[in-house]
Amino acid sequence: METSLNKLNLSIIITAKDRDDPKLKDLQRSIAFQSYPRERYETLIITQGDSESAKAIGLKQARGGVVGIFASDNYLNDPDFISKCMRPFRDNRVVGTYPLRYHYDKRDNILNRYFALMGGNDPLARFLGKNDKGSYLVEMSFRDDNYVVGHLLRVPTLGDNGFFIRRDILLRADIDHYYHIDVCQDLFNKGYNTYAIVNTSIWHRTGGNIIKFFYKRYKYADKFLHNRRWHMITRDDLWGVKMFVIATLSLLTLTESVMGYRKINDLAWFLHPLICLLTLITYGLLYLRHLKDYAFSYNSSV
Repeated sequence: METSLNKLNLSIIITAKDRDDPKLKDLQRSIAFQSYPRERYETLIITQGDSESAKAIGLKQARGGVVGIFASDNYLNDPDFISKCMRPFRDNRVVGTYPLRYHYDKRDNILNRYFALMGGNDPLARFLGKNDKGSYLVEMSFRDDNYVVGHLLRVPTLGDNGFFIRRDILLRADIDHYYHIDVCQDLFNKGYNTYAIVNTSIWHRTGGNIIKFFYKRYKYADKFLHNRRWHMITRDDLWGVKMFVIATLSLLTLTESVMGYRKINDLAWFLHPLICLLTLITYGLLYLRHLKDYAFSYNSSV
């Protein structure tokens, strides 16, 4: 089941709006300090298209056997991040790899700290077990090689923020209608469901102003609502959605805040009830705006 990594060159794809973005420059510097051999990878910065079509453009240009997909607001704190994420590809069963967590730093702004602690910026996805990163609420054990290989039972929000995948397999997805989670759903439907979770973290500097964040999230979700292959909410998730609504409106979400604060003393945990409420309002407004689209189907994306 082993193959030589000497044949697995890497193409790093970074989507960005502006090549002069300071966060992009920071990401490039963090990549330059990686322990992974420089001659083994290329870096492609894609500014054409929107944030999703840019990934497809980069994929078509890539020459490596593996592609690593990053957003311009990512940062690699671990100098061995790339090496760790590439190591599981020695196993031919592994389709892709991704880091266990988002990097947590107490010096970061409070919204970023909350997203890192919870394992993502969408509490509904976490509530349904579809986050692509783990919460600091939950411990996970690893072997000496620092990764765990497993089979997905459903597709979480994979495909970005330090996601690595074999290029020849990703090309079998519908890349002409690219959305990072959808292409993973395409592959899942074809039987490609073996991934490695790697014991490392990536900094995702996405937060800042809460109102601006949810405004951008509403616009982003509204733009990509139609013609999706992956759906956060399916018929099997309806009970979970009801429980999320009840927990949010009754402030039961404070329980997780208290549990988290006991593990890591950071007041960012107590944003949880507010973020859950704003998420509920955001998706509720989207639902009302597109009510006709939901009228005859439970298999709807939010």
